Amino acid sequence: MNHTISTISIIGCGWLGLPLAKLLMDSGYRVRGSTTTAEKVPLLRDAGIDAYLVEAGTDQLLLHNGLLNADLLLINIPPGNKSGLGSLYAARVQSLLDQAAQAGIGQVIMTSSTGVYPDACRHFDEQESSEPDTPGGINIRQAELAAQNFPGTATIVRCGGLFGPGRDPARFFAGKTGLPDGQAPVNMLSLQDAVNFICQLIRKQTFGGVYNACSPSHPAKQDYYRYAALRAGLALPEFREEAKKWKVVHANRAANELNFHFSPLEGFAPDRLSEKNT
Repeated sequence: MNHTISTISIIGCGWLGLPLAKLLMDSGYRVRGSTTTAEKVPLLRDAGIDAYLVEAGTDQLLLHNGLLNADLLLINIPPGNKSGLGSLYAARVQSLLDQAAQAGIGQVIMTSSTGVYPDACRHFDEQESSEPDTPGGINIRQAELAAQNFPGTATIVRCGGLFGPGRDPARFFAGKTGLPDGQAPVNMLSLQDAVNFICQLIRKQTFGGVYNACSPSHPAKQDYYRYAALRAGLALPEFREEAKKWKVVHANRAANELNFHFSPLEGFAPDRLSEKNT
């Protein structure tokens, strides 16, 4: 039997965590949240969040007792692969899980990435095993394994490439040339879909295991990013006509268990195989 969830602590109230916190509060939950930036604490409190400062850059993230007074802990910290902290990610997640267990928190949700699936030139859903083939993917997978050993119930949400306000995909490759794998399909996820899905997951309490979170549209990389650049009025990127490394990720559990359907990418229809699989 699922216990009632009334108070949620979000570790990482940033680009994804803040709009998620606001939606959860609008849905009637009490939300506590953390930030690693002192200047953001009053901003979170102005939004109605019980905000706490957490020190970053270490392998142990120590939480204030207020953050541990919750029914559900949502771990939404960046892996740190780009900042050179990726090797600490699993240890940081483990420290959060240990504190949650000691505090008696029974439910944990961890935001992860479809980067844990290898570019093996095939399709993946939640039933497929993940054997990442990049250092960043390996770091994330190690953190997932820690979550899967949580003594309560852990739910892992593997997000596709996130985009939205402040993260315009047009800017990712605008004006660049000689980019590889122009024919490789993309696996993307809008911020709004990510927020809506996690909120629905909590409302319906369909906890446990792995959920993929990804748009059903999988256009070729060159088509998607050229379209985005054109819309933004930026220089078009140039890709090589190849698809040496790729994967297509399907969000079957979201559709089958929550009747949640992620949005097609603007300008691109859902992939036929994605529609069939869901």
